[in-house]
Amino acid sequence: MKAKPGVELKEGQYYINGEPFFMYSGELHYFRIPASAWEDRLKKAKQLGLNTVSSYIPWIWHEPREGQFDFTGQTHPERNLEKFLKLVGKYGLKFLARPGPINHGEIKNGGLPQWLLEKPGGICVRRADGRPCDCIWLPSFYKPLYQEAVRSWYGAVMPILVKYQASQGGPVIQTQLDNEIHMQNWLGKVADYNPEATARYQVFLKAGYGDLEKLNRVYKTAYTDFSQVQQPAGDPEKEAWPRLWDWARYYRDHYAGYFEFLARLAREKHGLETALSANIAQYVDFNMYGRGWESMANTNVFREFASQVPQVIFGGAFQMRHLDFENFHDIIYSIKAMRNISSSAVPVNCAELQVGVINDRPRIYPSDVELNLKTAVAHGLNGVNGYMTFGGKSPDEIEMRGNYHEWQAPVDASGNWREHAEPLRRFGKFVKTFGKILSRTQTSPDLTLGFDSHYYFTEFLEGGFYDRVQKERNLQFFDGSARILELLGFNTDLMDLERASLEEIQTRPVIWLFTLDFMSRPVMEKIAAYVQNGGRIILNPRFPVKDERMNADPYLLEQLGIQVEAVRPMSERNLFKYQKMQYMVESDMTLFKEEGVEVLLRNQDGRACGIRRSVGRGEVLAIGFGLYHQYDYMVELLKDLTSRFGLFPVIKKDNWEVHAALLSHEGTGWLYMANFHDAPRTLKVEFAWPLAHKKKVFPPQGRLRLPNRSAYFFPVYLPLTETMAIADTTCEVVDFNFRKKSQTLELVIRGLPGQSTQMIIATSNRIRKIRLDDKSLNFKKAKDKIRLVFTASGELQKITVQL
Repeated sequence: MKAKPGVELKEGQYYINGEPFFMYSGELHYFRIPASAWEDRLKKAKQLGLNTVSSYIPWIWHEPREGQFDFTGQTHPERNLEKFLKLVGKYGLKFLARPGPINHGEIKNGGLPQWLLEKPGGICVRRADGRPCDCIWLPSFYKPLYQEAVRSWYGAVMPILVKYQASQGGPVIQTQLDNEIHMQNWLGKVADYNPEATARYQVFLKAGYGDLEKLNRVYKTAYTDFSQVQQPAGDPEKEAWPRLWDWARYYRDHYAGYFEFLARLAREKHGLETALSANIAQYVDFNMYGRGWESMANTNVFREFASQVPQVIFGGAFQMRHLDFENFHDIIYSIKAMRNISSSAVPVNCAELQVGVINDRPRIYPSDVELNLKTAVAHGLNGVNGYMTFGGKSPDEIEMRGNYHEWQAPVDASGNWREHAEPLRRFGKFVKTFGKILSRTQTSPDLTLGFDSHYYFTEFLEGGFYDRVQKERNLQFFDGSARILELLGFNTDLMDLERASLEEIQTRPVIWLFTLDFMSRPVMEKIAAYVQNGGRIILNPRFPVKDERMNADPYLLEQLGIQVEAVRPMSERNLFKYQKMQYMVESDMTLFKEEGVEVLLRNQDGRACGIRRSVGRGEVLAIGFGLYHQYDYMVELLKDLTSRFGLFPVIKKDNWEVHAALLSHEGTGWLYMANFHDAPRTLKVEFAWPLAHKKKVFPPQGRLRLPNRSAYFFPVYLPLTETMAIADTTCEVVDFNFRKKSQTLELVIRGLPGQSTQMIIATSNRIRKIRLDDKSLNFKKAKDKIRLVFTASGELQKITVQL
């Protein structure tokens, strides 16, 4: 049966016209490139191996005056969106449309027309005192004036996207509604105090509490009507916790409701059938260095989107500037955070994967692009969009930072190649050849990281409480235990324990539980039941003695039989004893009573600071201090503690400084390895492979020596033809082609420079000769396997197998 044309989301991946599809996209702003050069840039997109291009469709650009739309170039050649979409289709590319209403993208007013901002009454977000927020174009999503204007904009742009959507044979496969919703609110800690938002907040409370008497009991208030309840200011020292937590929940509904409004317009009003996506601002920009510290908190804000718009695709924004050993795990946990809020049926992508940087410093090098791109894909992305892939010049009418918009793009504003286009081109070959297999591979978690959502309900909170929680989740969890577990080779996933049911929690054999000194009572109850029923947990870095309302509540500790003797503040200088030495701790330290527990760690005074205890049919490991990876002894400590707790990663590495991950589907896939250091690293690994009867050792002989700042996808049983497959190899297979007429297999490979490379080809065919580039290559055949050994150059090379 012929597949229905268009886009389908299932099994956690894209299907285009019935075929699995890995979206390999590059950002190309047609309005910043002369229309006469569009074909040149689309040809270059093909040369990079891209199968998709992406662009904002700026409202301010296409409706410069109210009611005067131009999508055909009548007023300016670069407004001819229809011509551009036709060209995208002509060159066999797909299109990721980003029509706003808000674009950002260094566009004036974030992409909103100036005439809209000047309308009487205004559309912008207002503070509690009624003053406009500093970002004067940040709209209040529920103001009738704004929503009516959005209806008009979508009424003009959506019919064009519908005309060119994939189900109609066109290139448009995905539409991003709005851009980085919540970003400006997050950066400025600005809630929306417009009357429309407050009224919606009051309706939210009424729906949640049912009657006013119940709310008054919880809030300890005497309201006579829900309309009297005003939004908080965000200061925990002055406002009751139930009110603040309800406020945080409301804003998750606030943003999801806005997205649902846009989706309903696009789908029901205008018939858009493409995939729909929302992208999330995840990185803190320190200009010379970016960090993903806030990726989990920012992603948590989007957690209700999927309940409002089923099959919404989430896209991250990985802008780390320089990528190295210090921040590589930011990519991994940004992806895990998106997976945590996504339906298992839909793909996850990176809407803005850094292949260039807005400023000309820091310089972006090929290694930055390759490490970012490959690490993101190796951890389960189903699509990436390189931002920016093509430089340009901003038109005078919409510029926000002048006309200059190079972005250190791999293709500059004049159409010239920069050096970091090469890793994109190499990976493009890989995607073109193996994209259908790659899109279906998955990583399998061997450890779950659980957390209470309240630790991330903090986007509008101020003061000392926020500062402390942010610091502990960033240093003790994100740059602490979570990072170290990745270094040790554990593949983890995230679980929001507030949202998860006990039945879901009980499917996980082991949970590492990120804990602070408070935890919601429902989460405590689920965790206690989980352990009693046979679950195993690790608690760290603090221990909850309060509930979410900050009332004393030692329920979880009592249920687990853990007795806290004291908490030593960091100011008193904390040390722990390990392997006949004392090591410093950069956190407070919890000391435990020793009754009924096995003591694993003691502090400088000989008191227990790490314990293990059986509880019911389960077991608990409690580590009484933060594991911030400032010193490598924390890695060695955690390796020892997890092994003593019976936890071992799927990938066993003899050098934890090299990163590794497994991607598999039905017995085929890749072992990914990356060296983020500025010096070479060597290692050997052992791992279990699906459908294999024993563990694989890689490499079979000797050790791999990964060059500095390099990354490789080593295939593990990769089918090539009906009778030939790569059974094992210590090089990347980037591309292959089998010529039936001449019975010749051509492999494009990339090995480790200057190293002996092994390749085993499984085949029943008779092999006449094999060549590496222009030289004959000796080979050995045993049973149905061909073994090749050669020295790789580190560049792309060709192996020709003549049958």
